[in-house]
Amino acid sequence: MGVTLQFTRIDPFGVEILSDLSRPFGPSEAFHFRDLFGNHGVILARGAELTDERRNELLAQLGDTARLCPAGPAKFTNADGVVLELVSQSVDFLVWDEGTLTSS
Repeated sequence: MGVTLQFTRIDPFGVEILSDLSRPFGPSEAFHFRDLFGNHGVILARGAELTDERRNELLAQLGDTARLCPAGPAKFTNADGVVLELVSQSVDFLVWDEGTLTSS
């Protein structure tokens, strides 16, 4: 069995990753990272002090619909009209899937 990332679900959708995103992923972690994004639409990692290079590497793994949210309040709506509101700090990594969610 491969190594996976530690995470917790965010209600009503999304996940918060508890693993350290600053280090490179092994193949199974990279697969799990992409899978979490594809299944949940929002990934949050609090206190993820990442270099610009590492932030870009993570975004590149998620594909063309991944959008990085700036620090502050963010609001996402899925196709069913369910809303998720989050507040992030400048040291957080918060991405959302533009292909399945709207942001306001």
